[in-house]
Amino acid sequence: MPLRASASDILTEQTLGRGLRLPYGKRTGDDAVDTLTVIAHDRFHEVINKAKEPGSIVLKSVEIDADGNVWREGTVELSSPSIAETFVAGFAESPQAAYSGAPKDLESSQAQTIVAVTAQVIKQMERELPNLAQLKSPDIQAKIAKRVEELTRPVQGTLDGVLERPDVGKIVGAFADYVADTTIEIPQIVVLPTSDVTFSFRDFDLANLDTIAPQPLSDEIIIEQMRTGQRLTIARTMAVVREERLEDYLVVHLIDYEQVDYDANADLLYKLSGQMIERLRSYLPDKDAIENVLIHQGKALARFIFDQMMKHYEETPTRYRARVSRGYQVLEPPSFKVTDPKAVRDFRAPVVPASDTRRHVFDGFKRCACPRQSFQSDEERRFAVLIDSDHEADVIRWVKPGRKQFQIEYQRAERYEPDFVVETKTEKLIVEIKAKSELTDSIVMAKAKAARTWVGHANAHAQTYSGKPWRYVLIPHDAVLANATLAGLAGKFAQTAILTEA
Repeated sequence: MPLRASASDILTEQTLGRGLRLPYGKRTGDDAVDTLTVIAHDRFHEVINKAKEPGSIVLKSVEIDADGNVWREGTVELSSPSIAETFVAGFAESPQAAYSGAPKDLESSQAQTIVAVTAQVIKQMERELPNLAQLKSPDIQAKIAKRVEELTRPVQGTLDGVLERPDVGKIVGAFADYVADTTIEIPQIVVLPTSDVTFSFRDFDLANLDTIAPQPLSDEIIIEQMRTGQRLTIARTMAVVREERLEDYLVVHLIDYEQVDYDANADLLYKLSGQMIERLRSYLPDKDAIENVLIHQGKALARFIFDQMMKHYEETPTRYRARVSRGYQVLEPPSFKVTDPKAVRDFRAPVVPASDTRRHVFDGFKRCACPRQSFQSDEERRFAVLIDSDHEADVIRWVKPGRKQFQIEYQRAERYEPDFVVETKTEKLIVEIKAKSELTDSIVMAKAKAARTWVGHANAHAQTYSGKPWRYVLIPHDAVLANATLAGLAGKFAQTAILTEA
């Protein structure tokens, strides 16, 4: 029920939009809370009628994914080619650049079947082989070829021998070499927290209470007539819950802070609140005045207490355990939701506005292990431009790992998914791009600690076969500049690996 003229559709829509905001961030199940009631009004009536017309967003299905992206009807899945598909397509486009051992008839259906089955066998051998380089071993390739032969042997009753069968050994050898040369070797290391983070506060007394001196607020509202200047007052009533103990007016605000566990810290909360009440008693005339201050200004007083509590804050860090379950993992082809499958963008061209970057799919990469990628921010896109450029000669390949590529839990049932994996001539990097203001966030720090534990065990595993070492690099978003280099960023923002008992 508006108290102002609704002079435009935009203002009307904004007003309705504010009313439609859920007061608790989600539906409560109480219709009185979950429903916006609009009192009869001509302008609102027009907008609501439009919302009922075909094509209105109210009548459409809207999906919000885990990353906060909003997808309306009409979106389709766009897949990135698998390693096997890319291998076959590469031969079709440029046979002269093919692996020397591969036959020239890779476009035949039989040969493509052998490639597809070889890809499955290589994936099945992830637990058998200690590292990806083993795929280049003649003995391993012969073993793979034998399995592929068994799986692709013509079924009894088919005309075996009528069609010339491709050379399985050559196809397996060429494809195994291709996988080893184009995949980033990422071992599967399961990192799990063995204990939850616990928060506590050391006992202390409030300091600087002499700076606290709020006064009671008047319960009267002054009304002045604009024409005559006559003033009058009316009393107001505050619809607040009255607490039995004065301390409860402060405790109720203190337990709103996520760091404060009431059960663990109740004694300290009431002790500190009691000290604040004693300060108010020292200069206020009676209990009503104290209660008035606590009702109207209790939140600010609780903040004063909480700020001092944080100076006496202790945290028991989470411990992690890790184990290596696979020496390498075949990269899974990612898939993306798009409204137009043909609207794939060149990753070097920025999106306007930059906030829409996460809505697009990009290609045009030279060194990415997947031909298509998406980015959650423009800083991620610019980092991809940096590592894919000709100036970064040390970069061999990179990828934005899929959701299941890493098994790093930074807290119970919460998995960490790194932004990038970059392989250079001398090392491998897990790279995370974060807003500078979030670098000290507790969740970001927990993810970093879990990732450094993963890196520690990855390095221990790499030492068993003289593999490349790993590093974890947490880069603030404002450091991804046009004149930055990967070596410079890694040297400045790399974090120390952690090796715990498995």
